[in-house]
Amino acid sequence: DGCYAMHPDNSGAELSQELVTTNTGTAAARFEEGLHTDYRVGAAENVRISGLDGGAYLDNTDGNREKRQAGDIVFTAQTDRAYLDTTHAVEILDPVLSRRIRL
Repeated sequence: DGCYAMHPDNSGAELSQELVTTNTGTAAARFEEGLHTDYRVGAAENVRISGLDGGAYLDNTDGNREKRQAGDIVFTAQTDRAYLDTTHAVEILDPVLSRRIRL
């Protein structure tokens, strides 16, 4: 059994984060890592997310079936998706707070 540690690094004028995992045990260990971020928005029903049009995703509300995004993401019901192999910039458009967050 190994012991693992995560060390976030948030520095500079822009937010950046690094995830480092260290196996401090003596045996090889298999692991997966992922980061999940939540963003504060004015009203979810008014938000649009652009940049994922045509991309494949796994829909966790539908048994993780693979689907394709058509247009911008808008929230009209429970949404839980994992987008696959994304390469384009993504933007959260929040008209209530009058801001655009580029990821």
